[in-house]
Amino acid sequence: MTTTALTPLTHHCRNCDAHHPRHQVRQCIPAENTPEGEVEVLVCPICGSYDLEQLQEVGHAQ
Repeated sequence: MTTTALTPLTHHCRNCDAHHPRHQVRQCIPAENTPEGEVEVLVCPICGSYDLEQLQEVGHAQ
């Protein structure tokens, strides 16, 4: 069994065409003008691109 079977791929990088689980693309950075003091951004761990799309589950996938 592979780790991708245990951790679903949830995001696709449009820049390098790689697929990643959410925990690998999610980053929190400091943001002074937010109540939480930080903001969440999605960054590709391979190429550093911010151009990520969330994958949608489809009922007819094979």
